[in-house]
Amino acid sequence: ELRNEILLRPIGVPDHGWEMHDEISYHFVAVHDSQVLACVVLRPILSKPNEDRTAQLMQMAVKTSLQTTGIGRKLVDFLIEFAKQEGFKQVI
Repeated sequence: ELRNEILLRPIGVPDHGWEMHDEISYHFVAVHDSQVLACVVLRPILSKPNEDRTAQLMQMAVKTSLQTTGIGRKLVDFLIEFAKQEGFKQVI
């Protein structure tokens, strides 16, 4: 829902209209008291054999009232650590 509210509706994209990579992606969510505060998606990019694995950071959204508080940065830091542990050599 946060992606719809922050990213899609403001630019006129229908709710859930940008979920084509959700099945193959990793989803990260910051939650407090059962409320979603921020979210981001990490989409693996298919590579050729013997190429370094790359992933794309997509659809970062932070609740409007919490933007500039650093919660998004913490979520991205966690995502990058996860990507390293999963063997991704690059996040774009």
